[in-house]
Amino acid sequence: MLKTIRKKTKEKESLVLSTIRENQPISRTKLKGLTGIRLATITDVVKRLKQDGLIIEQGREESLRGRKQSLLRINGERYFALGLEFDAEKIIVLLINLNSQIKKIGKTEIGEDKREESITERIASAASSLCEGIPREKLLGLGIADPGVVDSEKGISLFSSLIPNWENVPLGRI
Repeated sequence: MLKTIRKKTKEKESLVLSTIRENQPISRTKLKGLTGIRLATITDVVKRLKQDGLIIEQGREESLRGRKQSLLRINGERYFALGLEFDAEKIIVLLINLNSQIKKIGKTEIGEDKREESITERIASAASSLCEGIPREKLLGLGIADPGVVDSEKGISLFSSLIPNWENVPLGRI
């Protein structure tokens, strides 16, 4: 039963967080209307998300009647994610915040050395250099757009027709 309660709590947090992201800035009352979650539950969820630093209160809602409600928005700088795309010629890396804003872009040429070790080293280096100054605990993860066939469960690039001798490369270790 405790697992079910935790699961429902996480589902509500996820729903509130995505609703805030899609409608920010937004009041708690509007959150209630869009999600169908009771206002008391919204208040509890918002409190937890604020404690975790995922959302912030910013500004007040314009209102002709009653008390002006505070507005909620995603704290975009709380966490970051990396997106990486590569082919036989180049590596492009993006650092993105929680508001899906691109904070940094890096581009690296692959060069003449098309060996697996050389390319994976360049990929790791490109990702690392873009993360300079960002504490590791603020990085959620790395998404890689691989130009070949991938075993996503094992994190292995099985094959790429664009890169010679590219077989069974463990990109999940980067």
